[in-house]
Amino acid sequence: MKIIKSYKLFESHWEKEEYIEEVVKQLSKYDITPVNLKELVAQYENEIEKRCSVSEHPLVLVGEIVKDLELKRNSNSMSVYFGKDRRGETTL
Repeated sequence: MKIIKSYKLFESHWEKEEYIEEVVKQLSKYDITPVNLKELVAQYENEIEKRCSVSEHPLVLVGEIVKDLELKRNSNSMSVYFGKDRRGETTL
């Protein structure tokens, strides 16, 4: 896995893999399961390629996705992965 350097934010060209990694990183901050996140990336693959070719920053696309789907920020990021039953026990 390639790590995006902090200076990458100011670089004008993004590789497709780096662009997808940044989109996934930003979208993972919202109430969305990993499976849905993977489906979203597949759904927006053509849009990602197009925006990569014109060197648009991934945050622009993420902002549009968040607005279109009306996503909310995680109040508890672990709530996506673990639920609680009525007795308060953690379930998988």
